[in-house]
Amino acid sequence: MMRVFIVLVVGVLCLNFDASGYGGISLKEHWEQGQVTLHSGQVIQGDLQYDMKENVVILKTGKLVRAFSSYTVRSFTITDELAPRKYFAVPYRQPKGIVQPLFFQIVFDGTFTLFVREREVGKDALRTTKLPITKYHNEGEKGVALQYYAYMPDGRFQEVTPSRRDLRQLFELNDEETKVLNRYIADENIDFTRQPDIIQLIYHFVAQAGSAKAVVSD
Repeated sequence: MMRVFIVLVVGVLCLNFDASGYGGISLKEHWEQGQVTLHSGQVIQGDLQYDMKENVVILKTGKLVRAFSSYTVRSFTITDELAPRKYFAVPYRQPKGIVQPLFFQIVFDGTFTLFVREREVGKDALRTTKLPITKYHNEGEKGVALQYYAYMPDGRFQEVTPSRRDLRQLFELNDEETKVLNRYIADENIDFTRQPDIIQLIYHFVAQAGSAKAVVSD
């Protein structure tokens, strides 16, 4: 079994890392080119993998493999694609009140900033989830759903659920304004499973409203 040397950067901790996994982290066969920017300002280039569940980005430079936690990383970028993907470590309040930096992919930056996080869902959730499903694996038994989060003009960082009801809450719309929302969705043929449509819809109403209400309480 292949073994590599890995440095888990939380403080200074060096581990012999088994490729089958350690502490919930496992290496995959596929690597992507990219770079990691640390809070110290250091930029390290190499081959990347990332684990959203464990909130680590794994960087391989030569024979050295290092895992950086979300506490030490400012951002990381996947660069070997036509459209590079950039991720930021953003402090996020968990349900129990604990604030922890989590990795979010930035998908739009303008009047508001929109991020997504991936969440693995099982075959039952594939039929019932309202979230966009981006890809499937294990012969369709599992998929990856996108959860949207935004920095709004009022400074709040919040989850944004792509649905008519939650958008009505988000923009604090009255009955007449809700009719405008529904008409815009119909006229523009908005599909809540398509990321460009979600960005277009939120952008339109942020530009009009200029402020928003958190869908999920802090």
